[in-house]
Amino acid sequence: MGTDFPKDFYVFQTIVTDFDSEIESYESISISAIEKHKECKIDVHENLEPHPDLCCIYRVPGPLRNVKREAYTPKENEKRIRDSYEEIYAPNKLWFISMILYDAVFIIELFLKYYKKKSDFLLNRLCLRETISSDLRLLENQLPFFVLDGLYKLALPSLGPENEYPPFISLSCVFFRHCKRGDEIDVNAEDILHFTDLSRYFMTRRCPKKYPEQEEPFKDLPCAAKLQASGVKFNRIKGECLLDIRFEKKKWLGIPSLKVVELQIPQIDVDDYTESLMRNMMALEQCHYQREAFVCNYVDLMDKLIDTDEDVNLLAEAGIIFNYLGEATRTADMFNGLCLEIQLLESSYTGIIKDLIDHYDNRWNNAKATLKRVYFSNLWTGTATVAAVVLLVLTLIQTICSIMSV
Repeated sequence: MGTDFPKDFYVFQTIVTDFDSEIESYESISISAIEKHKECKIDVHENLEPHPDLCCIYRVPGPLRNVKREAYTPKENEKRIRDSYEEIYAPNKLWFISMILYDAVFIIELFLKYYKKKSDFLLNRLCLRETISSDLRLLENQLPFFVLDGLYKLALPSLGPENEYPPFISLSCVFFRHCKRGDEIDVNAEDILHFTDLSRYFMTRRCPKKYPEQEEPFKDLPCAAKLQASGVKFNRIKGECLLDIRFEKKKWLGIPSLKVVELQIPQIDVDDYTESLMRNMMALEQCHYQREAFVCNYVDLMDKLIDTDEDVNLLAEAGIIFNYLGEATRTADMFNGLCLEIQLLESSYTGIIKDLIDHYDNRWNNAKATLKRVYFSNLWTGTATVAAVVLLVLTLIQTICSIMSV
């Protein structure tokens, strides 16, 4: 039966974590069966009860107190859970089952309290809530989603629009701010592996998924500053998908032969938790979505566009990057480091990269961009340039007329 389920949880102890520990280090809570709770001594009881040695448990809501361990973890379900992990630490069956259930109860209660806006020492402090949200999306800090969803349904069976308890998938989406309370969601809980996968789903669900054929590898894409110098204009677009990047050519002043090239990119907010989330979604794609590595494709393109803080400032001025980190250098270092040791089989931005390179390599485009930048950078410079040209033409005509009259 173990071969029926692909590994949904992976251990990163080699390539990925050699250059950064963001992918597997948690700050406040530890969840899942991978190398955790080794020092905890669990007193296994018939019913679920909070245990002081488990840092992840504090209070158990009424409906969950009455859930029997055997009611939700029969032998076949335990094996499915074990088979979801690449590596686990579990001295014995009771230890393993207790650990899974304790963690599941903690998460369910936390999500319910957040959804119902109840006062709680973990949720009242914004910085701690954000840290917990980040920790719960670490790839090595996951529980199978079917475990959480199944336990929730078992404890609260009367779910529906008229019930005060929404489906667990709705609780999860609200907690991670993928939707608002009461919003309809178009995601099936059975299709979600865990919280990292849930965040990836919402980031990629409306992104372009076609891969144009790439006959040969592209040379390096010039950075944003160089592309701008060649005439590429960077614009922020509003959209539901962060990965929806577009390349468009528009007529300049209605003249067909003069076109403005635009790279349209949705806004990304870069804060203290962006790198951790991106790393974990990219790591998931490297193991589970190698031919649908849309987040990796996006970060790879941004890495190509950003070389230095100059590129970050350029994109920030265009409204594409909202930098909460303060220094542009930190944002540049983040994007430059995210793709280290990442292997990409193909890219959903192949066509865009090719168009940008072709535009940059065209000397006429560079000449037009230089002319526009030097002589038509703003209204006053453009007016002065036109006036100078008109004056030059009139002077030339006057000179010719004088010569002809002699």
